[in-house]
Amino acid sequence: MDLFCPHCTQRVTIPDDKAGQVLGCPLCSKQFMAPSLAPPPSVPKPPAPPPAPVSSAPGETFGLGPAPAPPPPMSAPPRPAPSQPESVPALPPPPPPPPGEYTKSCACEMTGAWLAFVPTACVFAIFVLSFFPWHMDLPTPTEAKWSEKVPGASMWGLLFSHGHFLGYLIFMLLAGVLCIAAAVLEKNLFPIPPQLTPFLTFKDLAAGLTLGVAFLMLCFDYLDGNLGSKGNPIAIPEKLAFRLHLVAVLASFAMFWLAWRKKSNLPPPKCDVRW
Repeated sequence: MDLFCPHCTQRVTIPDDKAGQVLGCPLCSKQFMAPSLAPPPSVPKPPAPPPAPVSSAPGETFGLGPAPAPPPPMSAPPRPAPSQPESVPALPPPPPPPPGEYTKSCACEMTGAWLAFVPTACVFAIFVLSFFPWHMDLPTPTEAKWSEKVPGASMWGLLFSHGHFLGYLIFMLLAGVLCIAAAVLEKNLFPIPPQLTPFLTFKDLAAGLTLGVAFLMLCFDYLDGNLGSKGNPIAIPEKLAFRLHLVAVLASFAMFWLAWRKKSNLPPPKCDVRW
C-alpha cells in the first residue's frame, strides 16, 4: 500500500497487514497512523425460489372413477372417570414441642440493710396503738343490744386492772431500747469500742428474747379475751398490736441468724424466681 507521509510529504510503501496501525516513516522517522483498508464489497445473495403450490384437487384416477372418500377420523375412546381417592387414615397429632428456656428472672436477697429497722418500726407502731381501746366492754342485755359495744380501756388503762400488762410494758420499754441500739450498731453510725465487737453478734438475739417474753404476756391476754372471759373481748387495736409484735420477734431472730451466717463467712439467703 502506497501513501504519503504527513510529516515529510514523501511517498512511502507499507505492507497491507500494517493498515490501521501506528508506523514510523522510514525517511523522517516520525510516527503516523496508517489508514485502514476498505472492506471488500459484499456480493448479494440470489433470492430463494418460491415454494411450489399445493393442489387441493383430488388426484387423477385414470378412468377408474372418483377416489374414495377418506375414512372418518376415529374418535378417541372415552376416558374413565377418575376414581375417588380412598380415605386416608388420620395421622396422629404431632408431639408437643420441647420445653423452652426461661426469659425473665427476679432475685431477692435477705440482708440486714432493711430488716434491721423492722423490729424498731413494729415497736413504734405498737406504742401508737397503745393509746387506742384494747378491750371492749359489752353491756348487759337489759341495758342495750348485744351488738352495741362501748369503748373500753386502752393499754395504759389496763396496767393496774390486769397485772400482766404492767410486766408487758416493762419488757416492751426494754425491748424498744435494745431494738434501737441493734439498728444503730448494724449501720455503724457511731464508733464501736473494740471490747464490744465480740458481743455484736448477740445484739439481735437479746432484742428478740426480750420481745419474746413480752409477746408471751400479750398472748395470755389475747387468749383470755378470745377463749376465756367474755366480759372484755379483744378490740381491733390489740389484734393489730399482736400481729405486729409477732413480726418484730421474727425479724429480730432473723437478724441474729444473718449475723451468725456472716460470722461463719456464709452468704446471705437468696431467693431466685424465673419465668
